[in-house]
Amino acid sequence: MSAEASSLNCLYLDAKSGLHRPVADFHPSVWKDYFLQYVSDSMEFVHNFGVQIETLKEEVRKMLVLESEKPLAKLDLIDSICRLGVNRHFEFEIFEVLKHVHMDYVENEEIILEDNHRSLAMLFRLLRQHGFHVSPNVFNKFKDEQGNFSGRSIIDFEGILNLYEASHMRIHEEYIVEEAFVLTSSQLESIVIQLNPFLATQVNHSLGQSLHKNLPRLEFKKVVHAYMTEAKWLNNNYIPTTEEYMRTSTISCCYSLLITTSYIGMGNTITEDIFKWVTNEPKIVKAASVLCRLMDDIVSNEFEQKRGHVCSFLECYMKEYGVSRDAAIDECRKRITLAWKDINEECLRPNIVPMHFLMRILNLSRFLVVFYKDDHNYTHSEGLMKTSIKALLVDSIPI
Repeated sequence: MSAEASSLNCLYLDAKSGLHRPVADFHPSVWKDYFLQYVSDSMEFVHNFGVQIETLKEEVRKMLVLESEKPLAKLDLIDSICRLGVNRHFEFEIFEVLKHVHMDYVENEEIILEDNHRSLAMLFRLLRQHGFHVSPNVFNKFKDEQGNFSGRSIIDFEGILNLYEASHMRIHEEYIVEEAFVLTSSQLESIVIQLNPFLATQVNHSLGQSLHKNLPRLEFKKVVHAYMTEAKWLNNNYIPTTEEYMRTSTISCCYSLLITTSYIGMGNTITEDIFKWVTNEPKIVKAASVLCRLMDDIVSNEFEQKRGHVCSFLECYMKEYGVSRDAAIDECRKRITLAWKDINEECLRPNIVPMHFLMRILNLSRFLVVFYKDDHNYTHSEGLMKTSIKALLVDSIPI
């Protein structure tokens, strides 16, 4: 049967049965035709400021490669570059600096540096972020003689904040880092009202969204099969077990396809082996898919069920364990934390694939935090999503 005939039969059956696909009720575009002229405006900006941009990039490069008696002093520069989101321009130079720091101050994965809490926490975070294996035992330096994390005063605010940010780089079974995360979260929440407005805003932002977490062909059979399975669940009013749900829904969310699509435009660095690696669902891809599925389910569950939609993780977990919706959300958040640990672990060197391919997955995972932070910002894009896009693409920073 031809594709055209098959499509006509599908339309005929749909009309005959009276079945209609539930509508997501997307609101009209908040941008109208703004981005129709955006490309030309962007090209004009590059034309006018291109030379100045390249000059500034060279100045930063020189700062990174300049010989220094205190290589640790460059950590603040690297941290600032990363926070500004321009680190992609200096990946090689940043890696070389951190490689030398790792060689000089890390032995058998142990940080041997004796320094203030702020510097130690930043060193741990930056090394972990860039794939270097570092033992969490450095967190023992933050403990008192009784083996407890000592109460830090508000004077050492930066030490607390850096320790909190560093704790987001934890992987599985790093209990000392878990302990640091709990302590610093509590301390930051308790001191925020005593801080000036600027620092209070910084702390509230970090508590809500940590620094670390701020298409070519693929076989589509599994995705189609997953869609069909979910359609049967919906049609039969069937609520699967949580594990049955996760096996299917982490495929139907198509996150692995999005990862593959993100590799477009990487030139000759992308090879067939990379695509084979993605399609074999390595640990980091599975973790990112879990992240996508569960973060979506938390914020979309209520309005999707109103319009008739397949069950989410919340319904599955509530039915299987006889618990409340809040308890199901707590379980979601626990699994999201575990997924982040898997992602962190898979980004540590040596890597099966080059680091820049893993960074695509990490950055997509970070973007999920924006997509699904407190609301389904993909569907309801007039709020945080619009604000984020406006800040990134519309309200340029004067030069």
